[in-house]
Amino acid sequence: MTVAAEIVRSRGISLRAGLGLLLALVFPHLPVESPWVALVFVGGWLAYVIARVLLLREPGALRVIAAAPPSLPYFIGEGLFVSLALVLLLVWLDSAGLVVVPPGPAIVMVIAYLLFHTVVLYFLTGFLAGGVADDAKPRPRLRLFIRVAAFLAEESVLLAALAVTEGARVTALSEPWSLLDLLTAPLMGIVLLIFCYRPIAGISAAVTDAPLEIGEIVVLQAAALYVLAFTGSLPF
Repeated sequence: MTVAAEIVRSRGISLRAGLGLLLALVFPHLPVESPWVALVFVGGWLAYVIARVLLLREPGALRVIAAAPPSLPYFIGEGLFVSLALVLLLVWLDSAGLVVVPPGPAIVMVIAYLLFHTVVLYFLTGFLAGGVADDAKPRPRLRLFIRVAAFLAEESVLLAALAVTEGARVTALSEPWSLLDLLTAPLMGIVLLIFCYRPIAGISAAVTDAPLEIGEIVVLQAAALYVLAFTGSLPF
C-alpha cells in the first residue's frame, strides 16, 4: 500500500470513528421525535438505494465486485435488513405525520423492494460485473457521488444503532439495574451495524481507491455505542 493510500484509508477510518464518538456523546440531546430526524433516516435510505443502483454504472466498482462477487446469502441478508429499514421508515413517517401509507400499499412496497434487491439486483450485478470491459475507465464524478451517498447511508444506520442503544439504556436505568444491563444495551445496535452497516460500507469500499477496513470501522462504531451506554451524553 502506498503512503497516499494509507493516508486516505486512515482518514476514512478516523472520520467515521470521530463522527461515531461525537454522535454518541450528543445523541441524548437530539430531538429524535422531530420530523427532521425522520427525514434524515429517509435521506439515508434513499442515499443507499441510489448508491447501490448507480454502482452498476461504474466500471471500476464492477471490477471490484467481479474480483470478489458477493454471495446470494449476502444479498438476501442485505435485502432483508434494508427492507426492514424501509418498514421502520414508513412507521416513523406515519408517526411523525409526514407521509401516511395505508398498510396494504406499504406491504406491497416492502415486498417489491425485497424481491428487487434479492433477485433482480443480484442477477443484474453478476451479469454486469462479468461483462465489464477491461479497458473501461472508472468514472470519477460518479464514484464520488456514490461514495458520498453511501457515507450518508452509513451514518443513518449508525443513528439507528444509537437510537436502539439509547432506548435500552433508558429502560435499564428506569428500574433496578446492574453493570450487565449496560453491557448488553448496545447488542441490538451492534447487530444493526453488522448486518446493515457492513453492506453499505462495502459500497464505499468498491468506489474507494485505498482499501477500506470495514471490520475496523464496525468495531469503532460499536465502541461508540458503548460510550453512549456508559456515559449517557456530554454534560450539557
